[in-house]
Amino acid sequence: MAVLETMIQQIFAQGARYAVPLIGCLLLAIQENLLYGRTTQRETFRFMTRGFIVLSVRYFLLLILPALGQRFSGLHLTAIEFQLLDFGLVALSVGFFLVAVAFNLGILIAPVFFVVSWVVLLTAAGFLANQVWGLNWLLMSVPDIYLATIFFILALSFWRVGRAQQRNTFKDIGAGFLILSGSYVLMTLDMIRNDSIVIPLAYASVLFLSLLSQVRALNLTCAILERQARLERKKYEDMWEISPFPILITRLRDDSILYMNPLARRMFGLTETETHRLQWSEYFADPTKRDDLIRMIHQNTVVSTFPVQLKSPGTLGVSWADLSARAIDWGEDVALYITFKDITAEKVKEQKLLVQAATDPLTGLFNRRQFEMVATQGLHLAARHQMPFAVMMADIDFFKKVNDTYGHAAGDVVLKVVAQTIKSTARKSDVVARFGGEEFIVLLQQADREKALRAGERVRAAIAQLRIPVGDVEIGVTVSVGLSATQTTDLHQVVAEADKAPYHSKK
Repeated sequence: MAVLETMIQQIFAQGARYAVPLIGCLLLAIQENLLYGRTTQRETFRFMTRGFIVLSVRYFLLLILPALGQRFSGLHLTAIEFQLLDFGLVALSVGFFLVAVAFNLGILIAPVFFVVSWVVLLTAAGFLANQVWGLNWLLMSVPDIYLATIFFILALSFWRVGRAQQRNTFKDIGAGFLILSGSYVLMTLDMIRNDSIVIPLAYASVLFLSLLSQVRALNLTCAILERQARLERKKYEDMWEISPFPILITRLRDDSILYMNPLARRMFGLTETETHRLQWSEYFADPTKRDDLIRMIHQNTVVSTFPVQLKSPGTLGVSWADLSARAIDWGEDVALYITFKDITAEKVKEQKLLVQAATDPLTGLFNRRQFEMVATQGLHLAARHQMPFAVMMADIDFFKKVNDTYGHAAGDVVLKVVAQTIKSTARKSDVVARFGGEEFIVLLQQADREKALRAGERVRAAIAQLRIPVGDVEIGVTVSVGLSATQTTDLHQVVAEADKAPYHSKK
């Protein structure tokens, strides 16, 4: 127990001499390790980290071995063995530092520096240990002389490193190593002691200045990145200015417009100063469509096609556009990059084709196919909600005589007038269609038998009163009306019942 207490006392006695450099080297190793991955000089800092790790091992052994040697005889080292171990560790750390210097200065023979320095230092250590016993103080000082020298060389290398911007960034590290080199010189010349406060201050200076250099490096990196971002954005904006498609950029979080190219401004009838006046959602004919677009962006990041009607604040017109959008970085914001093309002509053509496919070209009413599709849905809806309905069939009486007497052109006029009369007497909720040559059909929604009879009578009476002018004559026609109020989802059955009824009326 007494031996252990003695050993601990010895360690504490050596602590002021070696613990501070040990902690300083460990902190520098950690700091340089964190720093090297964030700079263009990463190889330099990688080898500096290794050098400080070896120095940490050196100071740890200097701190612990003398006490352990007294406690365990197997760990006891003679003065020569202790000096050789010290010289070997210093030589190894100096080798790593020299490789760091080589990378710092762009010298491609770094491994040669490592080997030569290690061999030279070991040779010098052996020579001094065996030949120059009278210069024991110099032998003891050689490691500190080498460390002072290598720290001075490191300082110079950081002042000479790379471009001017990098020199400004790393000059603080060079100043720190110069202070550290000076402290070892003073210690070698016995102007200060190993346990002097100068050594802790020197390591603290290196740590602080290295941290300051990190801040400079991060600021420089941020400035470079910001400049590159501005140049990149300017390059894209130059391309967007001559793009054959309208392009705009909107901020995602508040929907404000950040950029609009000339073609987009021309499409919306805006000047360059007016582009930021409105939010992007105000350009949608239906503002909810903007929410649909944002929802798709959150799900897929990219939307390749999104047909939508857009308003033009400058012209107050409405047009169809096919949008493509994707989320992009815009400075510190997330923005939408949107490009689109005018598809108004295509939409008008598409709408015309839909109308042609769904309507009778002569009367403008639904054709038979469209009626069957709409009426089938209506019958199923009525059944689900238990609502009454009826189907009315109206057939023009003796229409063949009209064609034979006045001609087919006159017959077409009669068909148009009768169609419009039936449609005008029907409600907005009713579905009116031309079912055949002179047959018209109506789906009366939410109409029971009594309402259907009254509706049929209105149609019959309104047409009976018609006097249709064709040329120099007026043509009068009547219709026979049939009704079916069978509550079923079978459209063909209801239509067949309504179709038979006019024949009874004609008789």
